[in-house]
Amino acid sequence: MPKATITVQAPAERPDILDIRDAMQQVLDFFDLLTSEEDRNTLAWNMTLASTNSPFTAQAEAVSVRPGIDVRAVATARIGEVSEYMTALARGRAPRRAMDSKRRNAARRLWRRNTNGIGRTTVQFDLPKVEPITVTPSLAATALEAFAKQESLEFSYLPEKRERTEFGSVEGALIDVGTDYKFPAVRIVERKSGREIVCRVEQAVVDAIASQADFRDVWERRRVRVRGRQISRVYANTITPLSPRTMTLRDIEDQEFTEEVPTADYLERLREGGLGH
Repeated sequence: MPKATITVQAPAERPDILDIRDAMQQVLDFFDLLTSEEDRNTLAWNMTLASTNSPFTAQAEAVSVRPGIDVRAVATARIGEVSEYMTALARGRAPRRAMDSKRRNAARRLWRRNTNGIGRTTVQFDLPKVEPITVTPSLAATALEAFAKQESLEFSYLPEKRERTEFGSVEGALIDVGTDYKFPAVRIVERKSGREIVCRVEQAVVDAIASQADFRDVWERRRVRVRGRQISRVYANTITPLSPRTMTLRDIEDQEFTEEVPTADYLERLREGGLGH
């Protein structure tokens, strides 16, 4: 199974002092980065090594939470995502892949720690063609600046002048039906950016909205479209469940997909991370 090894070093100005809380939290945040919300019931990172000798080092291996499930392909994909995401932002570039808000926040905490309390963080993977991750104070500062720019671009839903009211819609997975400061509200995770959006329900349409969304939709993370006016929040007028298109295997069939590589060989290379990213 894929493994990741993270090493955390003290800052240059205090080479003999590494706060254990900073070091441990750096490890926890990194492995949060390696786990998407949809992986929680299948993939875990099992610690195989922890060394408090200088430098502080921890290693974990991908394991399946449920018996009989091979998580190598999922773990390899997550490693590729994180390597590309962290490396791109450390170079001041926009990453090709989007991360959900929880993983983005973990990355931001990791970078901030590298600018205040940690000197160097390095991560090695046992997969070919996956670039190791190196975070220094200067690279972390570059990443945080690029991260802030990326966030402002992705989350520019709202007009600069708050006195303007705009009408529109957002699509995403329904994650909560409840209240927002005592107002009826639903929360969705926006489809493209992974941003969590609070959608207050207009009092005049509470009954209609209640008939359009229920607890089962939340449990199943039903994809919905919310329409309404947008100020600092979305004020929902309607919530429309979206049904996935019915498809057959023939709709997605691609006889050239493996490029003449036998299927068994292709799957083995995919599990071992030998197909590139």
